[in-house]
Amino acid sequence: MPNLHVSSWYDPYIRTAIENFTELGRRKTSPSYLVLGPWTHGRRSVSYAGDVDFGPQAPLDGNLARDYVEFRASWFTDHLTDGTSAAPPVRYFLMGGGSGRRTPQGRLDHGGTWRSAAQWPPEGALPTRFELTPDGALSRGTTVRQAISSTTTTRNARSRRSAARSPPVSRSWSEARSTSGRHRRRSRSAAGPGCRWTHDRTS
Repeated sequence: MPNLHVSSWYDPYIRTAIENFTELGRRKTSPSYLVLGPWTHGRRSVSYAGDVDFGPQAPLDGNLARDYVEFRASWFTDHLTDGTSAAPPVRYFLMGGGSGRRTPQGRLDHGGTWRSAAQWPPEGALPTRFELTPDGALSRGTTVRQAISSTTTTRNARSRRSAARSPPVSRSWSEARSTSGRHRRRSRSAAGPGCRWTHDRTS
């Protein structure tokens, strides 16, 4: 049975949709389809999410179909008649490319465009780790990790020097002695919760 998974970058269920698409596509012989837009959950007919606008290509309406009703009806028609569809297995909205300025509505013009692929992740996609730098920019390199590693190394070195200057401290309760040497403690039970201590004074 063919299956269609529709989600979006700001939908809390996007991970589930992608996992369902990939696993059903791997286990079944019938086709699986995935659509990922730039919307929040269920807001597929608007061009923005929060304070960011993705441009006129963002809504499903007018781009993937006339509207969501026609989008679904067309998919069912294709698969309930001859069982084939001209749609690619994956359609996703690639965000970016906008001016970066504010729109008349006060949102950030981020832009974007629809892309298609035969699989997910798309062919040629590479996992890339981005890190937030102290000045608020994004970095692909290891500059931030190197700085953190250097700071950690410095702190560890300081801790070792401080420990080397400190006198050794006995961690054994059973060997504890008072500074005067006239008192001693001895354990009447094994160390641990509920142990009892006695205090003897010699005259």
